[in-house]
Amino acid sequence: DDMVVDKDVHTVLKDGRTFVPYTFFEDIKGFDKYKMEINKGVLTIKGEDREIVLNKDDKTYKFKDAFKSVETEGPATFEDEKGMLYVPFRFISENTGYGVKWDGDHNIAQIVFKPFIEKRVMVKGDKVDIPAIITMPIQKEKAPLVVMLHGTGSNKDEAGSGYVYMAEEFAKAGIASARFD
Repeated sequence: DDMVVDKDVHTVLKDGRTFVPYTFFEDIKGFDKYKMEINKGVLTIKGEDREIVLNKDDKTYKFKDAFKSVETEGPATFEDEKGMLYVPFRFISENTGYGVKWDGDHNIAQIVFKPFIEKRVMVKGDKVDIPAIITMPIQKEKAPLVVMLHGTGSNKDEAGSGYVYMAEEFAKAGIASARFD
């Protein structure tokens, strides 16, 4: 299911990150499930299960439905001299259900379609709510579920992102998973 979008796009390397015009994502297979709105340098990407807000005057990507924000070294977005808003390629790709494959020999970044959906949830507890990530295979409405609980001193991704890797492999095999903090 790898998909190559062959576009002549002006990319910008800034603070060690690759930025592309926000309009780049409009041609990506399946991206039509997200609605992009831009207002005074603030880009909002709305989907069924998430909302991401990027502000050119802020160093934080904000998730409306989730329990996280991501601090960046530089601005979350920026405008070029023509007023085009540029966004971080990897961040947008990976937080809207796609992967990024890097070909260092040819300096090419590819967006890779993932056969699963990840959803951040909060599990209500008696005293504390627990953050979790549910990974569901796309092709199944009902799927067996594996619950992954980390050991001490780690988090829901486990050391070396082992649980992230396993969640993706389970999903490819038609098995859902839940990773808890």
